[in-house]
Amino acid sequence: MKLFSLFNFGPIRKFTSAAFVIGALSLISSLLGLIRDRVLASCFGAGDTLDIYYAAFRLPDLVFNILIFGALSSAFVPIFSSQLTKNKKQAFEFAGTALNLVLIIILGVSLISLIFTPWLLKIIVPGFSGEKLKTTVELTRFMFLSPVFLSVSGIFSGVLTTFKKFLTYSLAPVMYNVGIIFGIFFFTPRWGIHGLAFAVIAGALLHMLIQLPGALASGFRFNLNFNFMNESVKKISRLMLPRSLSLLVNQFNLLFITVIASTLMAGSLAVFNLANNLAGIPLTIFGAPFAIAVFPDLAFLYNRNRMKKFTSTFSKAFTRISFFVIPSAVIILVLRAQLVRLILGSGKFDWQDTTLTFQVLGFLALSLFFQSLIPLVSRTFFALHNTVIPFIAGLCAAVINITLAFLLSRSMGVAGIALAFSASQAIYLIIMLVILYVKIGGLRDHEIISSFLKISAASLICGAVIQGTKHLSGHYLGTDTFLKIFIQTSSSSLLGISSFIFSAWYL
Repeated sequence: MKLFSLFNFGPIRKFTSAAFVIGALSLISSLLGLIRDRVLASCFGAGDTLDIYYAAFRLPDLVFNILIFGALSSAFVPIFSSQLTKNKKQAFEFAGTALNLVLIIILGVSLISLIFTPWLLKIIVPGFSGEKLKTTVELTRFMFLSPVFLSVSGIFSGVLTTFKKFLTYSLAPVMYNVGIIFGIFFFTPRWGIHGLAFAVIAGALLHMLIQLPGALASGFRFNLNFNFMNESVKKISRLMLPRSLSLLVNQFNLLFITVIASTLMAGSLAVFNLANNLAGIPLTIFGAPFAIAVFPDLAFLYNRNRMKKFTSTFSKAFTRISFFVIPSAVIILVLRAQLVRLILGSGKFDWQDTTLTFQVLGFLALSLFFQSLIPLVSRTFFALHNTVIPFIAGLCAAVINITLAFLLSRSMGVAGIALAFSASQAIYLIIMLVILYVKIGGLRDHEIISSFLKISAASLICGAVIQGTKHLSGHYLGTDTFLKIFIQTSSSSLLGISSFIFSAWYL
């Protein structure tokens, strides 16, 4: 039991405290992700190699997200939480049975996908051919080991978040990036581009192993129970279908982006993914942590029919995400060129790659507010045991994204794909918010709107200060070395953030 307690950190009761713990470790994970991207960009540049690497993720990610992640994120926590209040032993028997179901599904679908990988990739990356397509097929087949480890890890995550052991849970993505970085340095020199696939597998294995002691210490045990007709297991299946369809729509969005990018100039797929990773940092350290942390509270309050407290909790989470994400989006938008040059601009990542990436980053930054609130609003519906509305909203957004991406990419290239994606995310959030407002009968919208206007005003002041400082610094210091760009970026950011804090306090 001492071994099980190694990472069995105590529960964190308040969702704001939990969000900051998750956010702090997500920040570390994001920094490691930036190091990973810098190493990849420096070693390979935005060309065929990284196009292959990112394309090889698509099928394994599709299988995992649609079949497994959908059930775990929307159904496991509410059902497991409900069972814990009745009978702890039965709750963990249910968790073990759910894991067995997950493994059977993921192994079966992965095996079928392995067989048909060459034909599926011809659809996903029609612009790839010859050796480039052959290598993508090989990497994809190796990477199908990754969702197996992540599926087991997903059950552990559900157990840990239910018990509010967010510290152990938050270490998993950190270890995932550690594994990938380790693999890049130690596997690629020996196996070349195939080493990147082994690096991803190593990251997924560490993602699972870091959560194992905490899950076991909480009471989880492996079992050979295959009673899939259990009422709780059947309820997961019922809730899983619309959520899986919703994730299918999201994954189809990413697949469509991959299809279009594969037909554009070499490196377009790599540029979009690198820019999206940069733009996603505020989502990773602010949007997702608050949504994850507040989800058990929302599920508990709804199960107890405490709707007044439910809307109050939602309003607080919405406002706190906005407080961090809106100024973050402004900072990224104003300093997009400097951030790309500092983080990615080395080795084989040349000026053309830099220019394309910061153009894409600028368009993606426009949707950060919407992207960061989608996890919160989606989980609010999950707490209501409703997975249909997020699917419908996602389907509408997907149609708009696909239509705009196809049209805009013809004239704007990969930047057009980014603009289309941003527009679709805005529509996705707005549809869900309107329906949630009607369904609940109010979201304390006066508080939300008032806070939003004040945060936006403070963020505009922040952006103006950054823009002015950036120009002054560039004029007097220049921007021809890494150190000068670093001074320009850090001084502008520091003054901008200070002005935001002062303005927000004043307002």
